[in-house]
Parts: sequence; structure tokens; C-alpha cells
Amino acid sequence: MDINLIFKKSNYYALISNLYSLHRNRLFIFGLLIKIFLIFYLTPNINKDLFFPFIENTINNFSIDPWSAYLINNGDVDSFPYGIIMLLTYLPLSLIGELIDKYLYDFNSFELGFKLTSLVFDYLLLVFLYYLINKKSLNLLLVSYWLSPIVIYTNFIHGQIDIVPISFLIFSVFFIRINQFTLSGLAMGFAISSKFSMFIALPFFIIYIYKTKGFQEEIIKFIFFVSTITLSLNLPYLNSEGFSQMVLKTGELDRLYALFINYGSEYRLFIIPVVFILSLYLFWRLNRITQDLFLVSVGIGFLSILIFLPPAPGWTLWVVPFLVYYIITSKKDFFLVSFIYSFVYIFNNIFQEGALNNYSIFFNISALQPSSFSNNIAFTLQQTLSLLLALKMYIYGLKRNNFYSISGKSILIEIKGNYSEKIKSLTSSLENLIRKKDIYLKSTNAIIDSNFSGKDIHPLNSKNNYTKKDNSLNKSYVYYANYVSYNISKINEELLYNKKTYQFILNNSNIDLSLLRKKTDLKIQINKVLDSKESRISFEEINKNSLFFDFKLFNKQSDNQNSQYSLITFFPVGFLHNKLFNLFISVASLKVDIELVDKQRIVKMLIEGYPNEEDINQISRSLIPEIEDLSLNKNGWEKGYLGIIQIILIANLSTLLKNEEFLK
Repeated sequence: MDINLIFKKSNYYALISNLYSLHRNRLFIFGLLIKIFLIFYLTPNINKDLFFPFIENTINNFSIDPWSAYLINNGDVDSFPYGIIMLLTYLPLSLIGELIDKYLYDFNSFELGFKLTSLVFDYLLLVFLYYLINKKSLNLLLVSYWLSPIVIYTNFIHGQIDIVPISFLIFSVFFIRINQFTLSGLAMGFAISSKFSMFIALPFFIIYIYKTKGFQEEIIKFIFFVSTITLSLNLPYLNSEGFSQMVLKTGELDRLYALFINYGSEYRLFIIPVVFILSLYLFWRLNRITQDLFLVSVGIGFLSILIFLPPAPGWTLWVVPFLVYYIITSKKDFFLVSFIYSFVYIFNNIFQEGALNNYSIFFNISALQPSSFSNNIAFTLQQTLSLLLALKMYIYGLKRNNFYSISGKSILIEIKGNYSEKIKSLTSSLENLIRKKDIYLKSTNAIIDSNFSGKDIHPLNSKNNYTKKDNSLNKSYVYYANYVSYNISKINEELLYNKKTYQFILNNSNIDLSLLRKKTDLKIQINKVLDSKESRISFEEINKNSLFFDFKLFNKQSDNQNSQYSLITFFPVGFLHNKLFNLFISVASLKVDIELVDKQRIVKMLIEGYPNEEDINQISRSLIPEIEDLSLNKNGWEKGYLGIIQIILIANLSTLLKNEEFLK
């Protein structure tokens, strides 16, 4: 099921069915039981000493400025260094628990309500990750996230509550994935208003939207709602002394400036801001950014900070969803390194000085207190593994995913044929389908100077020793040679200064484009053929990135042009035709006949029918998994045979972009 469709009423049953398969999985149940056990039988010191007092004070001494009210009652300034959304998130279940304790039975329901809130967001994050990976590798998702030692330790043993802001951040990613930029902006605003450190991810989001959608409606919506939510939720508290001391001046932010290089006695170069800006710059420099690269890059951005950050349990949790996503989508040897990293991280936190008593519920480990040297060695190992993870994400995520290539190479596509009416309709539809920032489309006639004269370029030398007859013939040859040379140079010049991803040349001058400096990457021929004639195609060209579409007349009596013609196209065996055949029949109910030709190396597909725009849209998403990475306008799909040509063309462009030879 396409995640873009999950909010439609007709797909509610499918959504519930998918969640049911998640819920009945034994790994999910096992992880849930572990977390419930920890919620009931373990209360972390950070909860008892910091979070609980603040929430209880907010409930019992209600104030529109809970931070100042807490400090007036002699509360700890480090108790709750979070924004208003974090407070509003943990307040409902904590309030219900407090009321149960007061008026029904004191069963520590307040504490349970607080900790259950973390479990709710832990579960929601799992569900959103499940749909981000398109419901693939459920068991690997459950092992790498739901049963992650880092997630269990950070949320339910150490007691951090960073699960809320990182959940909102992943919600924002998900809404971008389904092109809901308003909801994405709202979720990002909630993430920032939970914990201001989420600002770190915001530039990556803005760059990604700009690179994929341009400066259009999408980025304006996103920035507007992020700004509106963030400002409206936080501006009222800027004059609050309590908010200033507990949130804006929190010691958590000082971690970002803990590592520096002294420049003499007066200046310091802070390492973490430099590393982060470098990560951001590398992301900005990428010409083609896919959703996979977007998620990987945000993860690398977080990891680059963690590498140089003093131990911070809550901050480490931020990286986990991005590591999980990449473990599943890359299918590389990531899991083992991540697993080792998890236990090194837990070891470092448990054996920090003064932290051992928190875990006496299980066994007495106070005798295992390591030396300072051992702590330093373990911390060095943790940071080294962080660096290794970042490098592996970069190498496998950026270098090996060809969509991520730093190369700015454009794709040159030639369109020609004798069916000028359909060719004109196709070129017009492509300008609607592909966003303006990515498409260049011109005809050779528009590029070439119609007043060209060969005389000015290469006049015949009057001393040439030709007969009158031969001289006249050679004049025509020289003129034609000059004509071709001039036209090719004009097209070369036009393409040289154009850097758009997709360069379409409508060859209505019948010029041999193989003479261009730039190789033609894809050729499209659209012809009208009579019923009695065979398709004029080159089987050799089909295996060399050429697409042939023949409109064959079979019903002269019909007034409807779509009923008069059938569409014939050709594929190399094993490329696209199986999927297309199934989708054309199952989604659009088309009549499709398949025949093997050219010694069974080429598939000839004859199509009859009239798919609507929704059919074409659904087929395209099923056929091309990375379609969101191609900068397409979702309203640009056409109906009928034109839509089928669009699908086949875009599928070939997607394949071409993933071809390592093309990107070299």
C-alpha cells in the first residue's frame, strides 16, 4: 500500500490490518513486556529528582508560567530544561494519575502516567518508522528499534524524555514523504518547541525541500508553519525569568561549546559548530537529494555532533531512528556495528561515577566501579564507533547511492517521430509533470537560426578546379556540410550553458544528434503507423536506451481517437514489462497483449484502453519506488496513452539515474 494513500477513507481498513500484523509479532510483544516491566518496577533518579517535582508543581500550583512558579517554590533550576510542548505532552497522563492517587487509590499512578507517555511516543515512533520503510523488514525494524538497547535504556532505565522531540521530528519527515508540508511544518514546530536543540535538523529540512521542490508553495508552507508554531508557543515566555533560566540558559546547550581550540589567550574556536556547518555545507552541495539521502544526512548531522560531544544519553537517542532507517534500506553490514555501539554506550553511562546505585534493583554492581582511565578508554571507543557509523553512512549512503551523486551531469533526451500531434502533446505534458527548475525543453528549430546561410561560413574557393556540373553539385554538398556544422555548434552551445537535470531536445529538423559533444542518453520515437504496416523500429536501438511508441490504427469507424488507435511499445526482456503488464491489468483494466520478437530478446507490448489520471498516478508509484526523488508534479500525470508514455519514460529516467556508468 502506498503511504500517500493511507489517510484516505478507503484505506483505513488496510492501515488497521498493517498495524495488526505489527502488534501480533512476537518481537513486538516481547519488547512491550520488557518496557511495561521497567515502567512498573524501575523509577530512574532523573525522573524522581527532576521531572516529577516539576510536573507535580505544575499540576498543584497551576500557572501560565510554570517555570517561574516552580522556581518561586525553590525548585531546582535544572529540573525541566524543555519547552511548552514537552510539558503539555507529559501533563495529561500525569494529571490523570495524580487524580487517581488523590481521590481513588495511591498506586503511584502519577509516576506511571508520566512513564507511559514515553511509551506512547516510543510506540508512535515505531509506527511512523514502519511506514517510512514501506512496511519492509518488520523483524529487522523491531530488533533494531523496538528492542534497541539504546532506546530501552535511554527511555525506561536512565529515564530521559528526548523520545518526544525526536518523535515529532520523524513525524515531520513522514509528512514530507507524503507531500503534506503543512503538517510537516506543524510537527517540526512541535519538535523545536519541545526541545530547542531540534533546530539542528531544521536547515536540513529546508535545504531538502528547496532542492527537490524549488522555491515554490511547499517550502513557503513549511517555513510559515514552523515559524508560526515556534514563535506563537515560545514568544509569550521570552520575558519569563523562569523560562529564561531553566530553558534558554540550560547547561545542556553548554555541551555544544565544551570542545574548542585556543587561539592565543583571547579567542576560542568551537569545534562542534564548525563540524556541523561543514556537514550542512556538504549536504547543500549535493545536486540530487533523495529522501533516503535526506534521512541519512540528518543522521550524519546528529552523529557529527555526538562525536565531539561530552556524554549525553538523551542526545544519543536522536541518532537511533536514522540509523534504523539506514540499516533497513541499505541492507549493509550496519547492524553488527550498531549493536556493538549500543552496548558500549550503555556501559559508559552505567559505569559513570555516581550512576551505579540507579540499577541496584537488578544486582549489586558497586564493586565494578571502573577507574578513570577505564572510563576514558570506554568513552574513546564509543566516540570512535560513532565516527565509524558516520563514515559508513556517508560511504554507503552518499557514494554508492547514485541518486546522491555530487556529479551534476544532466540527462539528454531526444524526441522525434512522424506523429507530430502526439509529440507536441507529450512535450507539453512533460513541462507540466517535471518541475521547471529541473527541465529544459527546446526544439532544434527553435535553437537553429532560420536565416542561416552557408556562404558566410565556408564560401567556395573560386580557384577550385571543378567542371560547371561538378561545381554545382559540390556547392550543395558544402552548403549542407556547413548547415549541419553550424546547427550542431548552436545546439552544443545551448546545452553547454544549461545545467538542468533533464534536457529534452525535440528533433524536428532531423539532425543527427550523435554529432553533438554530449552523448544522447535516451531516444524517444513516436510514430503513427497504418494497420497494414509493421512498426519501423530498430531492435538494436531498444537495447541502447531507445524507446519506440507506435500508434496503430485499428478502428477507423470510431470518432474517439483513443478508440481508433492501439499503443505498441517495446522492452528488452526482463525490463519493466512484467510489472507493467500486471499493473495495466490490475489497476487500469487495460487490454494488453505480449509477444516475444527478435529471437525472443525483445518484448512487444500492444495496449488498448483508456486509463484515467488516478490510474496512471497509482501505476507510477507502484512501478517506481523512488518516484518522490524525481522532482515531479503530482498533478502532471496525463490520462490515456499519453500517461502510459509518461510512466515508461520516467521509469527509464529513474533507471538511468541509478546507473553507475551514466554518473561517471
